[in-house]
Amino acid sequence: MGTPVAAALLDGSKVSIAHAGYRRSYLIRASSIVQLTDDHSIVSEQIKSGLLTKEEAEGSEMRNIITRALGTTPSVDIDLDEIDLMDADRVVLCSDGLTTMVSDNVILSTVAASDEPDRVCSALIDIANKNGGKDNITVALVYLFADGS
Repeated sequence: MGTPVAAALLDGSKVSIAHAGYRRSYLIRASSIVQLTDDHSIVSEQIKSGLLTKEEAEGSEMRNIITRALGTTPSVDIDLDEIDLMDADRVVLCSDGLTTMVSDNVILSTVAASDEPDRVCSALIDIANKNGGKDNITVALVYLFADGS
C-alpha cells in the first residue's frame, strides 16, 4: 500500500510545494483559483492524452488508481514547485475526499468568504460530507497577510 502526499513550506513570500499522487494544492488569489499540482493517476493521464473527458473520468472505476505514492517503492518521483505569494493569497492543500465532492468554484467561494482558516476548513469538510463524503477528507489552508497577522 502507498499513500499520496502534498506538503508545503512557507518561507517569507514564497511557498514550496511537494506532492505525489492525487493530493492537490491550490492557489487562491483575488477571485481566482489555480490548481498548482497535477494528479498522478491513470485517469488523469487518460484525460491528458484525450482518451477521456473530465466528465467521463468522474465515473471511471480507475479514478482512484494512482501512479505515484509514498511507500510503494524505495524511492518516489516527487513533483516540486515554488510559487511567489502576494498579500491576501491563500494556499489550500487537500485530499481527493474534498475534490471529488466539492467543485473548484465552491472551494474558491468558501475560502474567499472568511479570513478564519479553521472555520473555512470545517466548512469545506461539511460541504464534502453533505455531498456524499465518500472518502477521507483532509484540508489545510494558509492565508498570507503582508502585515504578519
